[in-house]
Amino acid sequence: MKKTKVIGIFGYNNTRLYDVKNLQNLAKKRFNAEILLIKEGISSADREVTPFCLDHKPEDPHITSILNEYLLSINLEMIVAMPFSDKGVIGAAHFANDMNLFGDDATTSLAMVDKKEFRVLEAVLMADALEYKIPFFDIANSEDEILRIYAKRRKFFIKPTSEGNSRGCMAINSLADVKAWLSQFRHLIPHGVICEEILSKNNEYSFDGVGNKFWITRKFTAEGAYRAEYQHIVPAPLNDDVRKRIHFHLEPLMKKLGSNGGAFHHEFFLLESGQIASVVPNRRPAGMWIWDLASWAHIDFDPWMRWMDHCVNGFSPKFELKPDGFAGIRAVIAKQNGVLKKLDMASMRAELFELFGEDNVRIAALKEVSQKVNSVPRDNSDFLGYVALRNKEYDRLLVSLEKANEIFIKYCEVLPCD
Repeated sequence: MKKTKVIGIFGYNNTRLYDVKNLQNLAKKRFNAEILLIKEGISSADREVTPFCLDHKPEDPHITSILNEYLLSINLEMIVAMPFSDKGVIGAAHFANDMNLFGDDATTSLAMVDKKEFRVLEAVLMADALEYKIPFFDIANSEDEILRIYAKRRKFFIKPTSEGNSRGCMAINSLADVKAWLSQFRHLIPHGVICEEILSKNNEYSFDGVGNKFWITRKFTAEGAYRAEYQHIVPAPLNDDVRKRIHFHLEPLMKKLGSNGGAFHHEFFLLESGQIASVVPNRRPAGMWIWDLASWAHIDFDPWMRWMDHCVNGFSPKFELKPDGFAGIRAVIAKQNGVLKKLDMASMRAELFELFGEDNVRIAALKEVSQKVNSVPRDNSDFLGYVALRNKEYDRLLVSLEKANEIFIKYCEVLPCD
């Protein structure tokens, strides 16, 4: 019996179901293949997308035997392993290596998930202190260790070693901050936390790429301790000298971190000293629609198609990124804590389309009526929704995103909790 070809999608959360469906369409269109979802906690929503689902830890480096048993049991042939989450980087890289499929490096895959492993690897790879800043860091596995680090450092940024989506990340500037972090995230301590130098409050970017083509994304973070990312602009408005310097240092770093041309989302700061300082590497597609923004902001560029083609074929054809204006996304933050009582998406969509043009707008709600909302976002799960726009001019795009944010909030009613 002829086997059904599948493309493995290693790890994802359901907020990115739109992207998974896009990958599913590409798989069928370009390679006559289905998709196989590998994640923990397979849901009915996952099975509605594809009947091929394996409920397993995508970060398991020994996943190959279990996955091969599953493939054999229902007559499937996996033609490529594509990591779609931080944890999925590990399983995808090890399976590809074990099965002689194209993939990114397996030996460095843990450093894409474990922030301690990345800092250790970074210290070996980057020695030029004049151009590249390596922060101090301490590892803690107990409350007492966190308190001892505070007594020594006084200021640092704390984050779980192996969590994504900014969960548990917070700037510590006082003992009160330490106690506030412990009250919310104490349960993360057994898995390890890293306390590292606060690098900057501003000038945060990401170096995004796929198929050996890279662009720079400008990031905006909320005020306060949690520093949630609420806005992204593609491409970042940098002069040619700065842009070339970033590419000069970070393109080789991507290869040293194990990229063979797959998806990459590397967060970094441009410090006032002129140095580059990495925040965290991610060998998977960027979130918050950044790849879709890149498609909007460049001529004839589809990152999703390039990713799948590169992974299946093992190479990418020559291609020159040609900028075509700017694209941005705004994550909408509630004005007050409470419960979302009303969300009029139809009226919101109509006003945004009329003001900016239907082809220049994309919106999505992240909260449903009756859900609790937070005016101080701790991570991406606290946003009301997303609105994305494009414009030929950077300054006009910023103004438009602010206006779009106001329109989104206008059609949301948030009432205090009883």
